[in-house]
Amino acid sequence: MTCRKPAATIGTKLLLDRGACGQREKEEIPNYRRLTPRPWPEFIAALKDRNSSVREGAAWGLGAIRDPLALELLIALLEDEDVSVRRTVVWSLGEIKKPSGVEPLIIALKDQDSVVRYGAKYALRKITLQDFGEDSRKWQEWWKRNKAIFHVK
Repeated sequence: MTCRKPAATIGTKLLLDRGACGQREKEEIPNYRRLTPRPWPEFIAALKDRNSSVREGAAWGLGAIRDPLALELLIALLEDEDVSVRRTVVWSLGEIKKPSGVEPLIIALKDQDSVVRYGAKYALRKITLQDFGEDSRKWQEWWKRNKAIFHVK
């Protein structure tokens, strides 16, 4: 995966600044997930930055490394005023693939932005292997029935 958009560039810069990757991984961002068991302080700070591009980049970086400990921080950004941040967050939740991301993604199906809704639908499909489109009511009903027994495959 080549980093072409600003969010990817910022997220990659945070990863590279930490000295966490070699030359080969620069083009293989998903491999970063094996690098750390905890969200890095730089990402946490960047998620709270005033600049939306920085928040978006941090969200992208956390999705790229698939850090499940970042879920709560990412979920909070689903209410970000910037649509690009919300779009990146739904992608990141889909990359992390944890059950605790399902309910927030169901809520994101009601976002005013069609790309956020599409991203939420795609992430839900990726996590649950179910497909109820953008119908948040059907997703909610399914989740209510399956939440207690659900595990990611």
